Amino acid sequence: MKPVWAERSVVSIAPSEVQAWGSGLDRSISLVLHAYAVLSQSLDVAVGDRALKVNPARGVRLSLKSKT
Repeated sequence: MKPVWAERSVVSIAPSEVQAWGSGLDRSISLVLHAYAVLSQSLDVAVGDRALKVNPARGVRLSLKSKT
């Protein structure tokens, strides 16, 4: 997560960016899902802290490809 999101303010993250990021990861499906879960949970904390009204990762549909 760090290379993409480290310098970003949580309020600047759009659902389309989360989708493009997760769908573009060249890793195993389980690793992509884990990375997505960590990002989504981090954004849930921002919602709980009232830094965000909604979590931009919620409802995102990832295009998962099996890595061969």
